[in-house]
Amino acid sequence: MRFVATICALASGVGMALVNLVFGQFITVVTEYTLGKSSPSDFRRDSARLAPIFPLLRLGVPYTLAAYRTTRNIRHLYLKAGFSQEVAYFDAGTGGSIAMQATSNGKLIQAGISEKLGMVFQGLSAFVSAFVLAFVTQ
Repeated sequence: MRFVATICALASGVGMALVNLVFGQFITVVTEYTLGKSSPSDFRRDSARLAPIFPLLRLGVPYTLAAYRTTRNIRHLYLKAGFSQEVAYFDAGTGGSIAMQATSNGKLIQAGISEKLGMVFQGLSAFVSAFVLAFVTQ
């Protein structure tokens, strides 16, 4: 799942760079139609060709699902390790500290995996693809 999420984040970054190119083509189609340089059938054909591209460029990044699964596994292992301790270990700590730590640390890990890591891959991909797009178009 993490591999798929990484690929989707990279594709989303490329989509961020390509959306300007596709939107520019769409503006050209609208401008040519309003200036009378293209017929209504050409306008409909070109619009129908470009319209499905916009949702494809905004691929969802499924890092949230990977983050939930990873956090669930970490919490499970943390509680398993806590339950394997001797009873005297719990006398030194405060009541409910294991459950609180599993919850609060799990939320931090989940936020780091689901949002931050996905944004890193998406940003790097957008940066590289924008340079490639700029060199190809100009």
